[in-house]
Amino acid sequence: MANRYRHGYHSQTDDAANLADATPIPAFAWIAAWATLIGWALWHAAPMLWP
Repeated sequence: MANRYRHGYHSQTDDAANLADATPIPAFAWIAAWATLIGWALWHAAPMLWP
């Protein structure tokens, strides 16, 4: 993980690097989508914790 953080995936040759190169969706779109999904899940789950 630290190696990818310092050098990125461009110098890597494993499956994750190949997938990152092949994906046409920008990173900010992935981050926004995951943040939206997590927010939606928390929005629906939090009220279930209190009666």
